[in-house]
Amino acid sequence: MRIIFSYPHHITNKKRKRAHFTLVIAYNDEGELRPFATNIQVENPRELFSIYKRRWQIETNIRSTRHPFLINTTSLHMPIRDYLMRIAVICCFAWMVINTFMINEYGYSYWITIRMFIVLLFNKSIDENPEKLKKAFTKAPLSAQTMERELSLTYSNFLYNPQNHYYSIIK
Repeated sequence: MRIIFSYPHHITNKKRKRAHFTLVIAYNDEGELRPFATNIQVENPRELFSIYKRRWQIETNIRSTRHPFLINTTSLHMPIRDYLMRIAVICCFAWMVINTFMINEYGYSYWITIRMFIVLLFNKSIDENPEKLKKAFTKAPLSAQTMERELSLTYSNFLYNPQNHYYSIIK
């Protein structure tokens, strides 16, 4: 990665407070332009790229948490809002763990979409007819490879040890 453009810049909010950042435009190893707006002081552009590459996965997970899993509420009571957000994060994490487990066990042919996961989570009729589960799986998207690597690095001891409680939940 090589930096072709870098200069300090700032933006202002409604109260005219400035937020200072550095605008960096660089080429990655494939020759594609990658713009970054950062307040991190980094000497090595490869380090900047690796930091933001990890950050993109976090942002993607937050977006997926906010959209399908978050329960809509008009309550201004913060404990209720906090509780609903925590439930959404737990559901999102469970979806990621189950998909990682399925990919590791059966390959990229088995993937549960977020919407299908929500249906499976609250559907009692699957206990009566397990054949319905076959219709729930699709082929994993390419972004699943990144998710699998991140989860396997973070939770490697927990996910792949059959003696753990996680394994009995899936069974």
